[in-house]
Amino acid sequence: MLIEPVEGEFQASETLTGVSSTFTATSGDITFCTDVDYDSFFLRPQNLIRQGDFDKTFTLGSFWDSRSTDPAGTSTSGTPALSNSVSGRTYAAGVLRLNDGCVDQAIPTIENRTYRITARIASATMSSTSETLNVFAGSSSDKDSDLSTTFTITNVGGGEIKTTTFTASTQQTFISLSNTASQNLDIDFVEVFEEDASSGPLKYKSFDEYQGGDGRYHASYRQNEFLALSAPDDGFNSPDCVYRVRSDNSFGITPIPENTQYDVLFDFYDSSADLSVYTDKPKIPTRYHDVIVARVKYYTHILRGNDQAAQFAFRDYENGIRRMKTELINQKDYMRAV
Repeated sequence: MLIEPVEGEFQASETLTGVSSTFTATSGDITFCTDVDYDSFFLRPQNLIRQGDFDKTFTLGSFWDSRSTDPAGTSTSGTPALSNSVSGRTYAAGVLRLNDGCVDQAIPTIENRTYRITARIASATMSSTSETLNVFAGSSSDKDSDLSTTFTITNVGGGEIKTTTFTASTQQTFISLSNTASQNLDIDFVEVFEEDASSGPLKYKSFDEYQGGDGRYHASYRQNEFLALSAPDDGFNSPDCVYRVRSDNSFGITPIPENTQYDVLFDFYDSSADLSVYTDKPKIPTRYHDVIVARVKYYTHILRGNDQAAQFAFRDYENGIRRMKTELINQKDYMRAV
């Protein structure tokens, strides 16, 4: 499969649909940046659970299905729900609250691959001394053929992180979470990753280095495509480099990932919106707003033909820029640093 750049830009609140999975997602706010920090690129495996962090506002039923019976055959009559009421517990954000309830979600998997499921749980019942979360994985919502285990905790106030592994038997696995007790059990997050998926920083390569190769990386896109077809062990691997594409403001990662899904994290320089009305506020700290005023005064004096005043204004502007660089960029990491 060859993926080529498509002309156009993402839009806010745009529906994105997976071609093979048909899963959909809605894009968030689109931020246009002036440049990215290529030394900050970090690769991490993608959480296969959609909306596994319950500290966001979303419709639970759009991602998690409520079940009246868990895969073990135990009936549940409660109504799972998102909650930000932590009853004095340590969570600072929302949770999935199960009270005699069960939810499940289908995730894409690869047959005979091992996956790790991790969850943090606690109790929202002040009188509770222990909590048990039943965790299942199977080929359908009523199956526990791949995993049937329990996460039991006694630190019900602070919560505990529990983890286990399972081997997928199908290309789609249903993850089920069940609490059959009539007391509030809170799930802070749940994650599923491939057990052998790697993560780490990506080394930067210029486009010339990527095209030329260094004895390990492919000399061109054509060779990369050929290796991926004729020698998959050489054509596919865990990505460990990022390179900038010359033709446009985009980047690529190499080698091409084989099966694991990844998230790419990086820092970027945000572009500021133009100031159009007098109530607009610049993004820079308030104590540097006089730098903008000095630049405006410079242009005003130039238009009025007052060259001497323009030079004074430009001097104030340059001094302000140097002050911002010293205080905002060249700042010390520690109070004791001199």
